[in-house]
Amino acid sequence: MNQIEIKSVNFIIEHAIMSIQDILKLPESERRQVAELIWDSLETKNTEITSAQIEEVNRRVALDKAGKMPWYSIEDVKEKLSSKFK
Repeated sequence: MNQIEIKSVNFIIEHAIMSIQDILKLPESERRQVAELIWDSLETKNTEITSAQIEEVNRRVALDKAGKMPWYSIEDVKEKLSSKFK
């Protein structure tokens, strides 16, 4: 994304001159730029991992080391989802 594009997308967001419906009508590349700006605006510096999250990671690592963690290919996941949402 070049500086001109960033400034124009920033202007749109800062001045709320577009509704979400208008944004959804933009070409994909411009919607992606808006999404990136929103994502980048989120505060991530103070993100803390909870003890429950650490426990879950440790549980999954132990399952994987024991050979009990199921793994699926992206093709299997796509097939499962596409059959579920037909």
